[in-house]
Amino acid sequence: MSEGVDVSILYDKDCPFCHLYHQNLRLEDTLDSVTIINAREPSDLLTEVTELGLDVDEGMVVKVNNVIYNGADALHVISSFSSKSTLFNRLNYYMFRSKGVTKMIYPYLRSCRSLALWLMYKSKIKNLKEIK
Repeated sequence: MSEGVDVSILYDKDCPFCHLYHQNLRLEDTLDSVTIINAREPSDLLTEVTELGLDVDEGMVVKVNNVIYNGADALHVISSFSSKSTLFNRLNYYMFRSKGVTKMIYPYLRSCRSLALWLMYKSKIKNLKEIK
């Protein structure tokens, strides 16, 4: 158990890949405090991320204590907390523990999300639309 580590994950619940990923993570096995936040609903973290100019349509966001990671970096950080208690978590850990590999794979994962949303007639989140 990682004591004193507070993790919040901002993700797109309407994306089937994102939803399944976060449903199977089981971070509560290794962390004291994990908060999963739907980026399609107002939240303090979404406001903070938007004020920083981070586009949640370009990547998931993870806040560990007071440090914010997004995209491939967020996926890499999440993998470091994987419990390895299930096949999914072991694959997650071994596939994304390398920053370089994660940075290579992440654009394809983001494209799959975009395609899935398009096929489902779901809009992107567009959290930066009011800033631009």
